[in-house]
Amino acid sequence: PTIKIEKTNILLYITLIMIFIISLLIRITPFLYSNAELHALDPFVQYRCARYIYEHGFFDFMNWHDDQSWYPFGKDMGISIYPGTPLAGLFVYYTLNFIGIPVTLLEGCVLEPAIFGSLTVIAMYFLGKSVANKKVGVVAALFLMVSPGHIQRTYSGFFDNEALGIFLSL
Repeated sequence: PTIKIEKTNILLYITLIMIFIISLLIRITPFLYSNAELHALDPFVQYRCARYIYEHGFFDFMNWHDDQSWYPFGKDMGISIYPGTPLAGLFVYYTLNFIGIPVTLLEGCVLEPAIFGSLTVIAMYFLGKSVANKKVGVVAALFLMVSPGHIQRTYSGFFDNEALGIFLSL
């Protein structure tokens, strides 16, 4: 039982790993140059929801009426916020801590878009491969890796629905 790996596959795997790493480095650049910061208003709302789920649990979140937002009446957060993004932030937080990279919940939520944006690049490879062939998949992944529109919505600190939504769409 010997395992044979063709040279072209080795080159393909190295290329995909390099595409993932470069994509991740492009997207975590804001995190590397400063502390964990959220950018824009919606990421603060998503982080607040992730923190509430972390402290109180998912079922309490679904019934949470937040009287601190939408003055003067408040807002039912559990039914008005998509729970996928806060749960993805918690997933990144727990996963990084599990593998031995100690991060705070804020850092996990800040890194979530960059991680899912880089995973989206790999998903684009598989889409291109299934549509045409491996070469098309690699070119599609390269184009998505440097696409300004995709980078704008998946850089670290932009903790909103787009990073997870694009990944799940592919």
